[in-house]
Amino acid sequence: MGSTLGFINRLLPFATPGTPLLQDLLHLAAICGALYFAPQIQHWYQQRHLGRQTPVEEQPHENAPPEPQANNDEIGPDGIAQDDDHIDLDDQPAGANNHEVLHNNEQIAEPHEPNEPLPPGPANPPELPPARNVGAKKAKALAKKDQRRAYHEFQRSQGEAQRARDAEGAAERDAELAAERERRRRKEAALEERKAREREVKREVERRAREEEIRKREAVVRIVRESLEEGRMWMWSGLRRLWWREGLWGGGVGL
Repeated sequence: MGSTLGFINRLLPFATPGTPLLQDLLHLAAICGALYFAPQIQHWYQQRHLGRQTPVEEQPHENAPPEPQANNDEIGPDGIAQDDDHIDLDDQPAGANNHEVLHNNEQIAEPHEPNEPLPPGPANPPELPPARNVGAKKAKALAKKDQRRAYHEFQRSQGEAQRARDAEGAAERDAELAAERERRRRKEAALEERKAREREVKREVERRAREEEIRKREAVVRIVRESLEEGRMWMWSGLRRLWWREGLWGGGVGL
């Protein structure tokens, strides 16, 4: 018997071996009943909630002006007495189209006065949803987000201010840079011109030195040739003195 009860306790949900079997069965019946009636309870709760949210029909306005009533003299709403032959449109049978035409005519014939009060609004205007309570973690995240937004806004304003300052002095800086480039160009041009003049002077000096050396060499050769043609003999010592006299020895020209 004990093993049978233990086996049943194992099969029953939410049952423990230490509790009585009757208690477990009652517990199971309560759970099954709750699960069975749960859809009906939810449907009833939704209907009740929707019934609370339905707007209340408009109540007659207490301060509304009274409707004009016809007196014994049959004076119309506009203060003009009606004739006996006047046919009241309300006494005639009117269909659906006639009602619409009469309604439109009344709207056209009776414009709103400037001081006439506007028609009353709904009795129960829709309420705004209440503000939700924000938790500490959410509030901290929102605060960090606001700080980042403020930081980015500050950086953007600083960048715009810096760009504005740069734009103000851009023309002056461009003029200064152009003047500096022109000064460097003129300085480099003057340096190149001076170097070109020095090279030209050096080439002229070298040309003159070569011409002078050729002239002296030709002079010595001419003197020696003339002496040989006359039949005179030149001694080595005399030729050397002539060489020294013409300056060819010091110029690098040797015998």
